[in-house]
Amino acid sequence: MYCVARIIVAMYDPNPSTQRSETLDYALSFIALGAAFLAAECLKLGYFGTAGEMMTEYLRKTSFAAVLRQEMGWFDEEDNNSAVLTTRLQNDVAQIHNIVTLVTPSLLRLLLCGDD
Repeated sequence: MYCVARIIVAMYDPNPSTQRSETLDYALSFIALGAAFLAAECLKLGYFGTAGEMMTEYLRKTSFAAVLRQEMGWFDEEDNNSAVLTTRLQNDVAQIHNIVTLVTPSLLRLLLCGDD
């Protein structure tokens, strides 16, 4: 709130050169702050996206390896046919990918910054 009051005071300064220099300083500060937030958001998306992709690859590999280790009779059950297993492998891992890439950054932001 203090910063907003200082900006308003600077805008109503009777000296035009002081008014121009102070408002330019504040405008450049806001541009720099916006650029910093943009860079932070890009880094966040990049890092959590990479983590999500790595987690997805690991889960798909381990799940597929676990399916391949089953006995032949296991595939004869109705719950374990190829269509069900493929769908389960795709959907479950996609949900975990969404948790890692979308929910985790929001949760960390909530824990670190509070509810703004």
